[in-house]
Amino acid sequence: MKSFCAGARPVFILLPMVCALVFLSGCSHLRSPIAKQYVYVASEHTFLRDRVAPVANFVTEVTNGQRLQVLDHQTRFYRVKAPNGKVGWIEQYYVIDQPEMDKFNALRKQYAETAGVAKALLEEVSYLHDAPGRDTPHYYLLPVNDKLDLIRRASVLKPQSTLMILRERQQAQLDKGVPPPPPPMEDYWLVRDSQGRTGWVRASALTADVPNSIAVLAGADRMIGGYLLRTVNDPEADTPDHEVGEYLTVLAPYQQGLPYDFDQVRVFTWNMKRHRYELAFRERDIEGFFPVKVSQQTVDHHVEPVFSFQVSLNRNLTLNAKTGEVDPGPLETVTYRMDGVIVRRISGPERISVNAADKSTRKSRGGRHRKKR
Repeated sequence: MKSFCAGARPVFILLPMVCALVFLSGCSHLRSPIAKQYVYVASEHTFLRDRVAPVANFVTEVTNGQRLQVLDHQTRFYRVKAPNGKVGWIEQYYVIDQPEMDKFNALRKQYAETAGVAKALLEEVSYLHDAPGRDTPHYYLLPVNDKLDLIRRASVLKPQSTLMILRERQQAQLDKGVPPPPPPMEDYWLVRDSQGRTGWVRASALTADVPNSIAVLAGADRMIGGYLLRTVNDPEADTPDHEVGEYLTVLAPYQQGLPYDFDQVRVFTWNMKRHRYELAFRERDIEGFFPVKVSQQTVDHHVEPVFSFQVSLNRNLTLNAKTGEVDPGPLETVTYRMDGVIVRRISGPERISVNAADKSTRKSRGGRHRKKR
């Protein structure tokens, strides 16, 4: 009897432990599953590798915009499952995580119903960024000639090379007592594509969405936006159905960080006798701001285009280099109406131009002259 009790004692000690393990393993089925984690391919395309090593085999190719399920995470690398089910490793440089993706989704939601101020075309392949700047996270890759809605503009400090900084310091030593020039700025536009994807693109990669026959009339200025006023029928015009559009355009110098959206307004009408575009109206040396509005108005039983835009009469407009924003103060709305090929002002202040000598932020043309028409 004594030997039996002595031999059974370890069994009684282990029995509660075994029961506890069985109970815990059974409770594991009641736990909520761990939420899946995802990353998103931000590069144009790359490959998953079979291991993290200087020499590795390619498993499969992944492209921009694809969602990858995260299976494991090491320093600088994710082990992921691609949409085709294949598993491999990818460097985190080529992807963005869920918090960054949430920023893009927030931009999309915030500006989904916001009307664009102009239409633009993309002149080069570009990424959408979640904030203005070259070093901000990017995700969506947009193709050349993609049509975009311009929503709003922002300016940020332009990155400078070390050599440029050293040159500026040397020049500052030579020009002691001379105020330093303003820091170089770079413009970005918040844009939205046809799929509703929203983000920031460099302004230098954009051009106004207007016909080429209008775009070439910009001369030494950058055309920011173009707006169709009306169409006329010219049997000799080499256009679909012989319909030719007449356009309102807004322009600005090729300079970044301006304290206004545009400084010129031009209207181009179609000459039915010479079968070409001609400049019907120009307002220059202004400090104009979006939005530009175009509508139709009936006058003497004729429907004529009406357009308006906003101007600032403040001669001391400046851009805050730290925030990239401008406080224009009170804005005046100026409205015009087309009377045939004549443009007449129907409301707004009498004088909206600012003396060119007072616009210290305007860039010199460098010897380039306007075309005489």
